[in-house]
Amino acid sequence: MNLSPCFACPKRRGWRSMKKNIGDIFSGTGFFYITIQYFLLTGLVKKFGFYPTMRIGAYASVPFCALIPLSLITNEDAPEGTLAPATLLLLSAMYAVVRVFSLLVFSTLVMTTNRTVPSRDR
Repeated sequence: MNLSPCFACPKRRGWRSMKKNIGDIFSGTGFFYITIQYFLLTGLVKKFGFYPTMRIGAYASVPFCALIPLSLITNEDAPEGTLAPATLLLLSAMYAVVRVFSLLVFSTLVMTTNRTVPSRDR
């Protein structure tokens, strides 16, 4: 789910952002995503198993998407065409969390599918 370019580019509403700022957001997202994904995926699968981890990922990503419009509040005082550091941090973290929870769903789906094939046939 990637709505930021549609939300970022309008001149009257949204962030009124430049394309460079969108790249900054995605760079920050990548940093957070990489640092969170390994620990969360392996920890949840070890603690809860495959199917509960899949449910956690499916249920947890949607509420974080609802927090993205808070970035309009954190970016109120920023000059037009720029993002406040708080907005950049908030958006990077929110997108990373949404991506990590979708990773939980798809990774556990692949892992459970791989378990249906006997190890001698892999």
